[in-house]
Amino acid sequence: MDDQRRGVELQGERAGGLSDFASDVVALVLTKGAERPVVLDEPLLQRFIAAVLSGDPEAVTSLLPEFRRMNVTPATLADLYIPEAARRFGDAWLTDEMSFCDVTIGSARLQNMLRDITEGFANQDSRDAPRGLILVIVLRGAQHTLGGLGLAGQLRRRGVSVCLQIGPSDDALRELVADCRFDGALITIATTDEVDTLKNVVNVLKTATKGTLPIAIGGSVVALHKEQFSVPGADIVTNDLGQALDLMGVMTLRPRSGRF
Repeated sequence: MDDQRRGVELQGERAGGLSDFASDVVALVLTKGAERPVVLDEPLLQRFIAAVLSGDPEAVTSLLPEFRRMNVTPATLADLYIPEAARRFGDAWLTDEMSFCDVTIGSARLQNMLRDITEGFANQDSRDAPRGLILVIVLRGAQHTLGGLGLAGQLRRRGVSVCLQIGPSDDALRELVADCRFDGALITIATTDEVDTLKNVVNVLKTATKGTLPIAIGGSVVALHKEQFSVPGADIVTNDLGQALDLMGVMTLRPRSGRF
């Protein structure tokens, strides 16, 4: 199947298939009360990855009973299974086990699922009084938005209002922080190629707010290079979401550790 045809088929999945599966998972678990801690199950993860890569919506939907049996909540799916699947895609590309095209299409399918789950979180938490307003930024040139979408979902589950910006221009950021009083900004960085863009965004935010906006930096680069990684103007570099929110003075509904 050529790349163009696969791209057309992928667009159709947004309206059903993976989207329906994500909605089913959210609806199922939100009726069952509090989340239970769940450890990633490797065989289930492998079946999930195979189903996503198959491109068959029915293959993904057929996993719903297993997720139910394993008590996999939307939070676990968003915070554990989807990111780990994305990491496995990246590793497979580096070892030439997957083509760049297959990795991109598989990641897009995961992003569609994560977007639907995140929207479910936002709808579920809409009745709660906002506990803060956070600006989440995915840098220009980033190939995938999984990190930003996952972070937005974690924040919304804590009752925090989120403004997610993907690749915003400098002027857009200046206008945004001038119009809105954010409690802080969280910026995700996935590769070292994005460092210069990151430094510029931090400078724009700090200059536009006269240094008053707290800024936290997180992402896979931080996980790999935290000891050597620093950005002028950033208030904290961490993958501990709770630590970042504490710095910003944001009280959450369910304070607990998170990763982004």
